[in-house]
Amino acid sequence: MNTMNTTRRDFFVSYNQADKDWAEWIARQLEDAGYSSFFQPWDFHAGGNFVLDMHRAAADARQTIAVLSKDYLAAPFPQAEWAAAFAQDPTGADRVLVPVRVGDCQPEGQLRAITYIDLLGLDEATARKTLLTRISGKRLKPSRSPGFPGSGAAAPSASPQPGFPGQPQALGELRAALRAGQAVPEFDETTLQQILRHSPRTLEEYRLARIAEWSQPRYALDKRFTRLTLLVDQGPDAQGARWQAQQNTFDDLRKVLSEAQEPALVLLGPPGCGKSTLLRRLELDLAIDALRSAAEPEQARLSFFVPLNRYRPTRPGETLPAPGDWLAQEWSRRYPQLSALGELLPSGRVVLLLDAVNELPHADEADYRERIAWWRDFLGQLPAGTRTLFSCRSLDYSAPLSTPEAAVTHVRIEQLGDPQVEEFLTLYDGERGAALWQQLRGTPQLDLFRSPFYLRLLLSQAGEDGAALSGKAALFTGFVRQALRREIDADNPLFRPGLLLGKHDHARIIRHEWRNAIDLPSCAPLLPALCQLAFALQARRAPGEASRLRVPRDDALELLGDQQGEELLHAGVALQVLEVQWDDVFYVHQLLQEYFAARALAAKPQAALAEAASGAGSQRLAPRADIADARRSAGRPRRCRPAARGTDHRLGGDFRARRRHGASARGLH
Repeated sequence: MNTMNTTRRDFFVSYNQADKDWAEWIARQLEDAGYSSFFQPWDFHAGGNFVLDMHRAAADARQTIAVLSKDYLAAPFPQAEWAAAFAQDPTGADRVLVPVRVGDCQPEGQLRAITYIDLLGLDEATARKTLLTRISGKRLKPSRSPGFPGSGAAAPSASPQPGFPGQPQALGELRAALRAGQAVPEFDETTLQQILRHSPRTLEEYRLARIAEWSQPRYALDKRFTRLTLLVDQGPDAQGARWQAQQNTFDDLRKVLSEAQEPALVLLGPPGCGKSTLLRRLELDLAIDALRSAAEPEQARLSFFVPLNRYRPTRPGETLPAPGDWLAQEWSRRYPQLSALGELLPSGRVVLLLDAVNELPHADEADYRERIAWWRDFLGQLPAGTRTLFSCRSLDYSAPLSTPEAAVTHVRIEQLGDPQVEEFLTLYDGERGAALWQQLRGTPQLDLFRSPFYLRLLLSQAGEDGAALSGKAALFTGFVRQALRREIDADNPLFRPGLLLGKHDHARIIRHEWRNAIDLPSCAPLLPALCQLAFALQARRAPGEASRLRVPRDDALELLGDQQGEELLHAGVALQVLEVQWDDVFYVHQLLQEYFAARALAAKPQAALAEAASGAGSQRLAPRADIADARRSAGRPRRCRPAARGTDHRLGGDFRARRRHGASARGLH
């Protein structure tokens, strides 16, 4: 008995699962217009044979609609479906195969000869009219006479409307809120991911997506606790200090760009001070300014945020591209439907936001200097009006960008002073904040918490009575404990006993039973895998290649564990420890990566491992000392799974510190 009604119908809708929303929209438009169709989610039932159902649907449909996208063209099953329709009507006389393009793709081979219906970039009303008109096979002569060609340009088409697969509805809501002068709406995770997966077709859509992404709470920036100072380069032969601090301070990078006349700037500050957050905030502010401005959007500044730790060959073994070519590739890979970066740069309104110049992959100090020289030369090739803003952790890395012929002003992020620390603590937690300040004021420990990042961690981990935690390792451990308990309370299946957490560890998390300030579950796979991945990011390298702060997804799965890699990756994301972006996996903050790497070193402190990770510098792996001391005081070490071996050639601290600590583990204590 057939599980599917195979009465002859007008259309069989062939699609890839990635384009299901498009396929359903097309099927619905056809049936609402009086046609009949075979559509898998509507017509294939439980107990049926999927392959036979597909065969019957294709055979009993007068025409096959192929929903074209890159995913469709790359998948094996859709190829068989459109090929079967093509074989029935190779000349196209009966229009048995009707391709409908919904994604940025170009059919090849025999499929290229078939004329497709193009819905790419259309609003919903236009897409519906185009689909039904073209599918009917009628002559397309317009009912109205065309306007005289010399009378002026045609009116622009209407903006895309909400509820259409071509654009997430939330983008329309965000646009309306911004134009009404309202605050940016809050989006749940599902809606946000829909926005971020959408490929923008206009610069307006691009800016809306940047606003949606960078307005998340995790990227929040309180300008009351932002103080920026310009450091002007006096030249390498200056009589006094080369970098002269100016008297004025700023709380907004837009004001800095307005004040400083140099085309290129470097935002300077240690880990945890908020460099990346400031760059993202600048992109957010510029996008909002452009959408709310009365001027033409084409005349507004257009920013492009790029992490420089992605600067590597397109494929392993290939030559590293020139900086300009690499940026163009990154832009076109992320935004294939927008104009090429090379077409946008001549306008002189592009702002390049290049995050973490100190994280440029490199093999050694000489290799780093060479790559910095490439970027310095690139700055000299940019069109007039283009602004470039790097971020960097210390002058040792960024100073070579500046020359007497083309000075690069640095912008230093100032540490919070005592009044600002006190204000922050009491403002964000009126009860515990005051108690914390009384404990910290006048103590050496206060210097650990002179940035909003560490102050937020401190507030989240302090006891009910305002008791402060001692050391950064305890802060990060408390963060991980809170995240574990949150996922257990939410009944996330990944955190149930047996898969990634043992029963005993699961019970310890619930009862909040710990040996010391840095104790975490380490017998089941979850925490050891996170330690192993972090260490690999610090130490793993190929010959002639520096360690990278992010790795391709497949590599990350292998490092996490072949058997449970996917589950471990999803768990890391749920804990807000790992992030997946553009098919790369990385820790949400460099300091978290260093914390987990330090745990791996403390659990297995052989000299070879210490030497391998010592390139991170004593300042960057400081939590290891806290971890090792706490474990010794507990009387019994907690061991992580053995970490990957290797040698880290990423520069850490400064070049002198690297040479000082590169041969032993003493710089880690």
